[in-house]
Amino acid sequence: RTGDMQTILDDHTLSHAYMEHIANLLHQVFKYASEYDIIDKDYSKFIRITKAEDDEAGIPFTREEIQTLWQNADRVPYADTVLILIYTGWRISELLSMHTENVSLSAWTMTGGVKTAAGKNRTVPIHSGIKHLVQHYHKPGKPFFINNPNNDRAMTKTAYYRLFDNVLTECRITTRHTPHDCRHTFTSLLDSAGANEVCIDRLVGHASKSLTKRTYTHKDMEELRAAVELIKIEPLE
Repeated sequence: RTGDMQTILDDHTLSHAYMEHIANLLHQVFKYASEYDIIDKDYSKFIRITKAEDDEAGIPFTREEIQTLWQNADRVPYADTVLILIYTGWRISELLSMHTENVSLSAWTMTGGVKTAAGKNRTVPIHSGIKHLVQHYHKPGKPFFINNPNNDRAMTKTAYYRLFDNVLTECRITTRHTPHDCRHTFTSLLDSAGANEVCIDRLVGHASKSLTKRTYTHKDMEELRAAVELIKIEPLE
């Protein structure tokens, strides 16, 4: 029953990602049981993960490290993708699975998202300072925004992690960052710039912590764009 499964998902000693795997397994088991008339009711529909979504630890990039990435954006392959991640807040899995058609150079938005209901199919405005970086990767006719350089398939996370590590090495950034640190950097930059908490939640795909904000507050695209533009991209030194 729902309560039996929910007890498992309420064990906060497990990571959020691990709980997602458990929840997915339970959904698949009940789907199978329903398909073959073993059960009459799918109790897995009522379970939910109660642990905070973004529990992966991370170290935001410093101002100096961001400057270094900008200084090497034209020289080091894929350094520009790290900057795109920093100024959009996408998870690496979200960026790599994003289709070209979901990146609009007319509206200057990117649409994608995975994991939770709040995170799926969300639209993030493209910061004016990275429009040229996005244009570089936007190739009509190619299925994915970030394509595997050898074919038209999506780049794998494993392949991107190797490229990401090479970017840090080539830029002489010694902090052991991961792509997820770019997401932490985005929220940190928004917070430091004074962005509205609801806008931050909407941009990164988090459910607002306040019921009132979840229910009654609507942030349209221009408000989200204004929040993103609060982040100042400083001139290269």
